[in-house]
Amino acid sequence: MNFVLDASVAMCWILLDGKTAERAYARKVLNLMKQSETSAVVPMTWEVEVANVIGTAEMKGLVTEAQTKLSSRCWTASTFAAG
Repeated sequence: MNFVLDASVAMCWILLDGKTAERAYARKVLNLMKQSETSAVVPMTWEVEVANVIGTAEMKGLVTEAQTKLSSRCWTASTFAAG
């Protein structure tokens, strides 16, 4: 099964912020992807959206550049099918 992965869901995985319901949904999506044949499809602008959120988080001191580099292996669009 394929689904469209919204950047805000993936950012919950990295930034560990958001409302309780948003974090719970993001965890469910991640668990589904780990436990099944589920694949994420992302829009062509996904990496730009993610880079903007990460850049803003770095400027606010929510994440360090080192943390961003480490997590970038998980969130590049090449990890997902571009749609």
